[in-house]
Amino acid sequence: WKTKVIGVTSSVRKQKLNWEEPGCLNIHGPQAPSMDPNDWPMLPPGGLAFSICVTKGQRVKTTRLHKSLGLQLSEELPGSQILKLFSYNPENLHETLEKGFFILPPPGCPDAERRLCDVLVEYRKDIQLCGYKREEEPEIWQCLWDLDGGAKEITRSKVTRVEEPVSSPFVDSIKGSAVFYSLEDACDVLEESLRSHLKAELLRSPPGSINQWRSIFDSESSLIKRAYYAAGNYIGAAEIAKASKTSPVIMDRFWHSTAAYAIATEIGGGIHNLPDHHHDVYHWPDDLLKPDLVILLTVSDEERIRRIHKRGLQETKEEKELEANNMFKQ
Repeated sequence: WKTKVIGVTSSVRKQKLNWEEPGCLNIHGPQAPSMDPNDWPMLPPGGLAFSICVTKGQRVKTTRLHKSLGLQLSEELPGSQILKLFSYNPENLHETLEKGFFILPPPGCPDAERRLCDVLVEYRKDIQLCGYKREEEPEIWQCLWDLDGGAKEITRSKVTRVEEPVSSPFVDSIKGSAVFYSLEDACDVLEESLRSHLKAELLRSPPGSINQWRSIFDSESSLIKRAYYAAGNYIGAAEIAKASKTSPVIMDRFWHSTAAYAIATEIGGGIHNLPDHHHDVYHWPDDLLKPDLVILLTVSDEERIRRIHKRGLQETKEEKELEANNMFKQ
C-alpha cells in the first residue's frame, strides 16, 4: 500500500488531503472520512483543480525546476489561483517531502487542462500531475495523469481527510534548503549549482578505470608509482576529450597535483632546494591536454584530515607525511 498527503496552503486556508490507491490500506484507520464539499469550497460542483509535485532529485535541479514551473504556470494560466503545495508520506515526512503547486483555474476556462499539459510535457519525468474533480456526488476524486505520449488518466482515487502532522511541512522543509548548518553543506549546493549551470561532467584523477589499482601502485617504488599517476593523467585526458564533445568538463585533480607530490617527495633539505619558478621541471607535458582554467583550492590541514575521515577513506602514505613533515607540506 501507499499513502501520501498533500497540504495546500493559501493566505486564508489550509487543507490536508490524502490519496489512496484502490484496494490499499489507509494507514490512518480503516474508515477515514471522505472530503465533504464544505471542507473544500474552493472547488465548485463540476469544477477541476490540479496538483503538481516536483519529485525528489538533486537539490539544485529540483529547486530550479520548482522556480521555473512557478513562473511558467503564472504566465500560461492567467487568472488561476496557484498555491504552494507539499506532498509527503506521513510516516516519514522528512525523507518524502516534495514541493509543488495546487492550481485552481478560473471558472469558464475550458482550455486550462491543455495549457497546463503544454507547460508540463517537457518535465514529465520529473513531476507528478494529478487532477481533482467534484461531481454531483459529495466525494472529491483525484486522478493521477501520465503525460508520456499525451495526457491520460491512469488511476482514480477518493480524497479523504487526515490529521495534520505534528511537525509542520514548512518547518521540515527549512533545514538544508533555507537554513544551512555547515559550510560543507552550503558548498555542496554551490558545487552542484556550478555543475548544473555549466551542464558540466565531473571527472577525477586517477580515473575510475584504473583507480582500483591505486593502493597497489602506492606501495611500489617512486618510479613505478609516478608512472602510474602520469598514465592516469593521459587516460583522464582521453576521457576529457570524449566528454567535452557534449559538455564542459570539471576535472578533480590533474597533472598539477601529480607533479607537486612528485617534486615534494624528491626534494630534500629545505624549501630553498626547490627549482626556481621558470625551471623546466614545471613545464607542462607537450603531449598532454591542457585545461582552459585551473582553480587552486586550499584548506587547513585540520579540515583536510576531517574530510578524509568523513569520507571513510584511509590516508595514503603521502597524506600521512603531510601531517608529519612540515617541509613536505610547504
